[in-house]
Amino acid sequence: MDCRITTTNVDGELAAYVHGTLPQTWRSRCDVRAIEIALERVRLGGNARNVDERVRGALAGLDMPVAPS
Repeated sequence: MDCRITTTNVDGELAAYVHGTLPQTWRSRCDVRAIEIALERVRLGGNARNVDERVRGALAGLDMPVAPS
């Protein structure tokens, strides 16, 4: 059995977590798959240095308000 976690799986898990933390208003506008795609775009763009930056970049790319850290 291969137990390696692929980047896609990590993006999917992170997207599900982020989606679950969003206010209901935003959850109804954006599904987990859209967040996963946005996370992948940020990751492939190479501009984010850590997970927080990836999440902020993904949400901003989906036109969601993002509070600076």
